[in-house]
Amino acid sequence: MRNIFNPWRLYSLNDEAGLMICTWPEGTVKPAVPLTYSTETMNGFEYQAAVHMIQKGKVAEGMEIVEAIRDRYDGERRSPWNEFECGSNYARSMASYSLLLTYSGFEYDMTVKRIFFNPNCRRRFVPMLLVA
Repeated sequence: MRNIFNPWRLYSLNDEAGLMICTWPEGTVKPAVPLTYSTETMNGFEYQAAVHMIQKGKVAEGMEIVEAIRDRYDGERRSPWNEFECGSNYARSMASYSLLLTYSGFEYDMTVKRIFFNPNCRRRFVPMLLVA
C-alpha cells in the first residue's frame, strides 16, 4: 500500500497488502472525485471477497487475501482480537466466520429440509494462530 494515495481512513499502509474497495483498469482515467473510500482496505469486504473466491474454486487467490488481513492483525502491528473497521469491534469483521462454513462444506436448504457438511481436505487451510 506504500504507493497508494489514500485520503480516507488507513486500515493498511506501507508494506502491508490488502484488497482495495475500488480500482480503475489500467489505461483508464480515474475520476477527479472518485468513489469515496475507494482506496481503503476494509477487512469485512476483504473476507467476503476471499470467501466467495474460495467457494468458486479460486482457493489460492482467496487465501492470499485472508493472509494479508491476518498479517495486518498479527498482534504486533494491530490487535488480533479487534479487526477494526469504521470503529472498534465493528460487526462487518465477523465476515471472517464464513471461512468456517466454507471449509466445512456447510450447505443448508430449507426447501428440502437439508443441512449438509462436506469438508474438503484438499483445500489449503491456514490456521489463524493468535499469540498473546
